[in-house]
Amino acid sequence: MRIRSPGIVSRLAVAAAGVAAAVALGSAGGPSSTAGAATTAQTVTLGSTTGDPTANICFAGFNCTYAPFSGVNAPALLVPFDGTVTSFSVNSSSSGNMVELRVLRPAAGGQFTGAGTSPPEMLPGGGPATFTVSLPVKAGDILGLDNSDSALMFDTSDANAIAAYYQSGLADGATAAPTQTATGDRLLLSAVVVQTTTTGTTTGTTTGTTPATLRVTQASAVSGSVASFGLTCDGSAGQLCAGAVVGTVRETKTGGTVVAVTAGTAAANGQKHKTRPKRVTVTVARASYSLATGSTGTLRVALNAQGQQLLKRFHTLSVRLAFTGTLATTETAVFAEPRTATQRINVGTPVDTWFHIDLPCSNCYTMARRVPIVRIPNGARVSVSCKGGGCPFGRRAVTPRHGRINLASPLGGSHLQPRTTVKVVISAPRKTSETIVYTMQRGAGPVRTIQ
Repeated sequence: MRIRSPGIVSRLAVAAAGVAAAVALGSAGGPSSTAGAATTAQTVTLGSTTGDPTANICFAGFNCTYAPFSGVNAPALLVPFDGTVTSFSVNSSSSGNMVELRVLRPAAGGQFTGAGTSPPEMLPGGGPATFTVSLPVKAGDILGLDNSDSALMFDTSDANAIAAYYQSGLADGATAAPTQTATGDRLLLSAVVVQTTTTGTTTGTTTGTTPATLRVTQASAVSGSVASFGLTCDGSAGQLCAGAVVGTVRETKTGGTVVAVTAGTAAANGQKHKTRPKRVTVTVARASYSLATGSTGTLRVALNAQGQQLLKRFHTLSVRLAFTGTLATTETAVFAEPRTATQRINVGTPVDTWFHIDLPCSNCYTMARRVPIVRIPNGARVSVSCKGGGCPFGRRAVTPRHGRINLASPLGGSHLQPRTTVKVVISAPRKTSETIVYTMQRGAGPVRTIQ
């Protein structure tokens, strides 16, 4: 469901101001770069086209400029250095629709200025398509996309994704804040940016420019569904360490049911299958980072709705986190449900009634007439097993009604021989299971024990 909220627009405007501030902070007080100094060019890929393009936003006939965010404070395609966009890719299920890559430059008051537009390109449909361009960009710019014919190019599986956009589009040279947003819509756009380099000779002392590099200075610290990393951005002043993180798991499905989840080769849960399993890669987390050189920060990677469902089911979830941008590496984070103190179920066993023959008897037996068990919690499972002479079954599941069962019902008037045991096991989520055992005696009522 799309949500268009002025409140989110204003927060995105504040985030845009933060991008401009980070660029200004990085360029103050650092070593100067001589015109003839040699630099090593970096190449980064921003954004991602991985996903299912099933949604659009603006109606056909309205040209819109889309600026994707992976969170309120995190532009998804943030340029980390001065350079040139050499290509961009769009994943779309529409064919014949036209798109243009846009450069948006942070301006005062949390606004953006249109700072470049690629030639129009036609989408072929049927998946990702790549187009060659040459668009100059500066550190701190963000990349977006223009479309006026309602192309299907948004994935809706990530509830944290935000598409900020200008309805009627943002012209080059114009300055404004995004007018609207759509939450849960992720624009399937990526772009390749190559850093600008200079070479030559100068007289006197030359100061070189050190490319920005990102280091993980604190290993993953996981709290529930959120993993945190400590990051440090090294390099000459005036640069950014920027990029994205995508967390994935591999699901193993049998008969349409997920029976195992793995990250790499480490299994979180599994079992044997009689049918051939199907394995698919699923994105369970996304985040982006942007740090000025000389600064440190904490990157928080939170599981999306699908990741949280898997965590709830399997209790632990090993996720492969792939860093792109300034840092190209992989980390594994093991998410775990918070531990909570378990409570005893503590069911009730009111007065019960059994029939038995007093001694002496040649064929002694015991028969259940009314054996109530009460205070069974909602969602609990009840299993009844019988072992010995006269048992009508080996094991059977019994469904409580209004939090109670009558054990006489499943036993059905059976003549239970001496030393026969009837065991009732009651289990519930987050609680210690409770076991009640009835042991039949010769010429007397059964002995009841609670474990």
